[in-house]
Amino acid sequence: MRRLDPYVVFLSVVATVLVWSAIRPRDYGVWIFELSLGLVGVAFLIATRRRFILSGLVYALAALHFTILACGARYTYAEMPLFNWLRDTLHLSRNHFDRVGHLAQGFMQGDPWDAQEDMLMALIGSSASVLSLSSLHERSMAALSDPLAGATPRARA
Repeated sequence: MRRLDPYVVFLSVVATVLVWSAIRPRDYGVWIFELSLGLVGVAFLIATRRRFILSGLVYALAALHFTILACGARYTYAEMPLFNWLRDTLHLSRNHFDRVGHLAQGFMQGDPWDAQEDMLMALIGSSASVLSLSSLHERSMAALSDPLAGATPRARA
């Protein structure tokens, strides 16, 4: 069985989510604003693919982060439907989807320009990233140096 190329999966997810988010967003101005940095990041990954070899884990996390950005762009962070439901069901004071975005930013690279409560989410995300993904990332990077690491025993023979 052929293994999927993580880069191709990343591009497919980003393209699908981008198209989905562009279909009747709440506000096209917000959509452009919220996705602009995410698209710059995607363009950077595309432009530097041959120079910086990244693991499948990095591409998966980048695709997940782009998906969160696209959800915030389509609905706005304050009006994400699932979190409106949570707000109403749990009698919360507001929609907290922005915290998911800040958690993801912290998980990926931190967000030094936001309020203290959001900084806490970034700290928790970055700490969780280091604690939970370090060994997985090391194995993912090691697999890059051994192209048959993910192959079946039959393919190695």
